[in-house]
Amino acid sequence: ELEEVQPYYVHFEGFGVTALPDGGFAVVWAETYAGASDFDSTVRLQRFDANGSASGNELTLYQGTDSQLTTRFSQPAVASDEEGDLVVAWTTPGDNCFGDLFFQTLEADGDWSNLPDPTRVTEEGCDPRLAMDADGDFALTWRERDPTEYQEASARLRTYSANGTAFQVSDIVLARDSVWERATPALAMQRDGEFMVAWETEDDDYNLYSQRYNLNGTTRYATPQRLDNGMLNPDYDHIQINPALEPYGDDGFIAFWEERQEYLAAEDANKFEIKGLRWHADLTPGKALTAGEMLTSDDYNLFKQSSPALAVDSDGNAIVAWQGQEDEQKPQTSLTLFDDRLSIVELEQPFIDPETLNASSVISHPPQLVMTDEQTFLVWVQVEDDQPHRLVMRTLPSLVEADIPVDEDNATETGGSSGSGGGAGSPWLLGLVALLGIGRWMRRH
Repeated sequence: ELEEVQPYYVHFEGFGVTALPDGGFAVVWAETYAGASDFDSTVRLQRFDANGSASGNELTLYQGTDSQLTTRFSQPAVASDEEGDLVVAWTTPGDNCFGDLFFQTLEADGDWSNLPDPTRVTEEGCDPRLAMDADGDFALTWRERDPTEYQEASARLRTYSANGTAFQVSDIVLARDSVWERATPALAMQRDGEFMVAWETEDDDYNLYSQRYNLNGTTRYATPQRLDNGMLNPDYDHIQINPALEPYGDDGFIAFWEERQEYLAAEDANKFEIKGLRWHADLTPGKALTAGEMLTSDDYNLFKQSSPALAVDSDGNAIVAWQGQEDEQKPQTSLTLFDDRLSIVELEQPFIDPETLNASSVISHPPQLVMTDEQTFLVWVQVEDDQPHRLVMRTLPSLVEADIPVDEDNATETGGSSGSGGGAGSPWLLGLVALLGIGRWMRRH
């Protein structure tokens, strides 16, 4: 009789997801498997149909073996066009995640068993991000370390045609700074190829900045714009990090980010918020949004909050998901739902049942979302008591035809949040399908 056992350790280094035109999604992930005498590092891709079932064979994009685990992967990325053609980007394991950065284009109906060699972008890349238009043209952002200055890195951008030919002779440098651990710039692209980029800075106020581009690299703003349009509370010192972007409406975009605020009048009151803003097609800012908040007396270094995951459907409904964990406490997962008016209909509901978590539970990577008109897929990595990492998925019902009443107490012009931190869960969330695991398990008699 076969049984599942865990002879050695499996570690998910990062993952990325994208929606597919058939209502399903694709997920790419990097994993490390610790064998008896060596370490196998692998990047894999799997497509899923609209029911959340695996579609086709799993594809291995990269595989390497090390005798000693002294390096690590960075997070891979994947994007899709309207035909289901994909582009995938990843780095080989490197020092502090900086390694060879590659991308591979994949035709939806092509022969994946005999792929050409992937395209190498740089030898010092980390954490790529991708966005694709309707025709398969795409943009790529990444962090690149200066090979002569170990601690210095830059945020970079390049755009490509569907066949993988670069539109630029050289990279577009978005920002340079002395902190290489910063997040890679966020990306979102409209069907016609116009896209928006948002990135972290090391200016005195730790603000996020953004720019809009055409595929050829032409900027829409004369100079980069504040992602929040300057909407700050003067009573707080703040840090803005981890932006997320999605196309919204005709040629517009929606942005969310993590904002950490220290209340100047009380040293023991810190606020962690997920803030957002809609940006219109004419480059003007729209509705300001707050998906959730948490007050804590903990030091910033003792409270770990993930970057927000963001997804939008064709009607303009939006979902934001994130998780946080205080020192020696179990994780807190949150999901906020906005309708097509960007009014809150579900505020900070847990997407993992709190009763199933404990202080040793870890959500090791930020969750990611895929939202289609059929349903929504929420994916995250969960670790329990030093067990192998589990890349798991949960499905939520469609919002296009759902009859979900608006939370009138929070349906304000600013999308104000009461900071409830979740609760028992709404009927909409309680209808979630069972978890689906993607993992590496050895079977034996």
